[in-house]
Amino acid sequence: MAHSALDDFVERFSAVLRDSGIPPMPARIFAYVLGLGRRSYTAAELAEATGASPAAVSGAVNYLIGQGMLEGHRGKDRRHHYRLPPGDLWADMIARRQAVLVRWYESLEAAAADLGREQEDHGVPLERGAMFFAFMAQEIPGMLARWEAYRDARLDDGGARSDP
Repeated sequence: MAHSALDDFVERFSAVLRDSGIPPMPARIFAYVLGLGRRSYTAAELAEATGASPAAVSGAVNYLIGQGMLEGHRGKDRRHHYRLPPGDLWADMIARRQAVLVRWYESLEAAAADLGREQEDHGVPLERGAMFFAFMAQEIPGMLARWEAYRDARLDDGGARSDP
């Protein structure tokens, strides 16, 4: 079988996702779904396209659903189907990370208060970490608002829309 542009994309982008901490099979399936751009996929279609076992596909789509990168739905054929979530996938993923950053900030701030008193040198990375994550959590809403303005201006100028 000839190597296609889709195959090349799946290999490259799934490697980027793996380097970012996403497990290999979810990375591969997400890259395939993103690259092919169809509205919906069955588990059998994903298994055939990626050469993965049904069990591997099941675990991967469950991971991706948990991360907000895919959603499941029941098709007209009464089988489970998977698709990209509607809306602005990338912005939505970043917005969900804000809650994680707040939790990291709160945890590091408490640790800096508790452990920093006991170990003078130990408190510095904890305090800086708390400051960093507080800053990042505060910046995300403004960054997303700027993104929406940027996106909307480009789409108003005839840019391609990714949502159906």
